[in-house]
Amino acid sequence: MGSFSIWHFLLGGLQLVVIVAVVGVVAYFLLRKAPAAPAAVTPAPTSEGEVKKPVGTAPRSTAQKVIAIAYIVGGLFGVITTLPQLNGVSLGLMSALAWLILLAQIAAAIYGGWQFWNHRPIGAQLLYWLSWSCVPVISFSLLSYWCAMGLALFPTIALGPGNFGTDFSIHFGYASELWLNPGNSGLLLGVNVVALLFVFVLTKLMREAGIPKWPLVLPNA
Repeated sequence: MGSFSIWHFLLGGLQLVVIVAVVGVVAYFLLRKAPAAPAAVTPAPTSEGEVKKPVGTAPRSTAQKVIAIAYIVGGLFGVITTLPQLNGVSLGLMSALAWLILLAQIAAAIYGGWQFWNHRPIGAQLLYWLSWSCVPVISFSLLSYWCAMGLALFPTIALGPGNFGTDFSIHFGYASELWLNPGNSGLLLGVNVVALLFVFVLTKLMREAGIPKWPLVLPNA
């Protein structure tokens, strides 16, 4: 049988305090206002007398760089690690649905990260919803799900008959799991604090830029 003591409780609480402190420091640097950018230089007119606007030359904030690079790198790692697992695998309906969700997340990370890097509204929108999908960590008899894209910090709590435990893990690159009816005993709950931080940062950036969360703004719209 499992056991529980005040030491386990205090240790779990200390881990959560450290996590909150680290996230708070990172959030401060990502959310603080950057100094005003210098006025853009008007490009010289062409021979036809038209003035062409530069594309994708606006200064990128630190938050934009961090989020875009994290998701692009995480998506590329996802392609490398996930596609070989599908080679020659026979999938049922439920397992095919699970793989489809994971592949959609990888595609959204790469495409959304690139569009976000290039100041396109659809990039911020895709990464906003992708970040929400990467926040929960849950595992019980009917479902086991978590997703680490680029960088993830997972504080988790395990609950079961006569058992209580806390854990903290860090993931780089890409790692995820989605199983339907895994038959796990007990309950595991957690949160991806990096993804949650990205949600808050993206919400702030989208509000400042006037980008709606939905519907998606197509690049050519």
